Amino acid sequence: MADKPEELLTIQQQINKVLNDRLTILKSQESALMNQVQLAVDLCKSLKCEQLDDIEERLKSARDAMAAAAEEAAEFGTGLEESAGKGEKSVKSLDEAMAALRKRLDQVNPALKGFMLGLGGGLVKGVGSAWESIKNLNSMLFNVIKTLGGLALAIISIPFKIFQGIFELAQGSGGGPSPVLVELENIRKQFGNLATNEGRAVKGALADIRDEQWNIAKSGLSVRKIFGAGMEGIAKFLEETRELATAMGTALNGMMDVIKTSAPELAIYRKGMGMTAEQQAAIMKFANFSGKKPLNVMRQFASISIQMGDKFGVNAKLISRGMAEMAADVANFGHLGPKAFGSIATWAHKLGVEIKDLTGVMNAFSDFDTAAQNIAKLSQAFGIQLDTIQMIEAEDPAAMYDMIMKGMRESGTNYDSLDRQSRKYISTITQIPEAAAAAAFGHRGLNMSYKEFQRESAKAEKKVMTQEEAMQKLAKSIERVFPSGGGSK
Repeated sequence: MADKPEELLTIQQQINKVLNDRLTILKSQESALMNQVQLAVDLCKSLKCEQLDDIEERLKSARDAMAAAAEEAAEFGTGLEESAGKGEKSVKSLDEAMAALRKRLDQVNPALKGFMLGLGGGLVKGVGSAWESIKNLNSMLFNVIKTLGGLALAIISIPFKIFQGIFELAQGSGGGPSPVLVELENIRKQFGNLATNEGRAVKGALADIRDEQWNIAKSGLSVRKIFGAGMEGIAKFLEETRELATAMGTALNGMMDVIKTSAPELAIYRKGMGMTAEQQAAIMKFANFSGKKPLNVMRQFASISIQMGDKFGVNAKLISRGMAEMAADVANFGHLGPKAFGSIATWAHKLGVEIKDLTGVMNAFSDFDTAAQNIAKLSQAFGIQLDTIQMIEAEDPAAMYDMIMKGMRESGTNYDSLDRQSRKYISTITQIPEAAAAAAFGHRGLNMSYKEFQRESAKAEKKVMTQEEAMQKLAKSIERVFPSGGGSK
């Protein structure tokens, strides 16, 4: 044992050097650890995550403990073995926590798992390395390790959705920002805070599509098949959900739950029925204003259009669009329902008449006086006989067309042989555009019976498909468009 002053001084200097070296290592590890934690917190905040108060508080506590350790580390003393036991216990607890985390991560995306284990493993390695480096110091330093162990456990306990968000950020194409985060920011700009009201409802579609990305709404189609691969596909789905919500306008507030919980189903309906966001929004608003569930009415529209298309050889998407156009025109068609929409749209497409060209005839026979005058003109000029009461009571414009067509057949009027002035005069009286009149009153039109379309539409209304049947039917039309995968353009 050294007993000379100079030897004691040398030993003390060596001890001081060891302590200073250990403190340098400790500070370096503390800095790296804090940077990892702060990165996770910053990323989480960028994703508008919640429940970070506890983590930040623990981070502050860890920093305070580090500062205290730096001040008191010089007090090298006794209790080393007891302190070592505490340090080992702390590291063991953290190892157990990380083992549990690894078990949980076995069920998640490998890329996310790698990221998580990289973060968690770094913490364990940092704490373990710190333990190896400072196990010859006093108990104060081991209390710091204990604090760090608590901090690591706090990080592990962050809600899993935070790390899903971090994964998305890491998956941005070309090393840039995640397209999902970009679209979430677009949603925030459009609808405000993502944690409340409309913003929250539209953002909620993200959770639904994650759960169903390999089988959207039980249709058998994946996100990749319809919207594209990876995060770009998810972002495209969110973009189209945002477009639908925007098209709904102020009506969105009353249907937030529909958007939040049924976005995947709505996506299949929109793609399968070939509608724009505005057309789909029109059907949903039509249902909501009628006091009916939008998703049920959407299914009814799809069911009728599919059945009518099969019966009359018209593409179901064309029928769906025509039905949506009528749903949007509340002034002229708001008094009708899906059954009438189905018969009118199918008849119009079969005949070659635009939906917008059907509304004028309703104005030409809107009341008794107007109807009587116009019917008299048709009788005087062309011998066409119509029942005034029937024309007034008719709510369906296609039925009004059909009555005029019947009157022309019975009078023997040949529209194809009429001169320009006579054709123009018929259009002026009936308020039917000349192109539509040529289609309706020509040879082909006069041989069509609208009543047949009405009967078939009534049958289709009674045999509405189930949700699963509708999804499967619509999926086939989508699959024909994108048979080998890849999103829509």
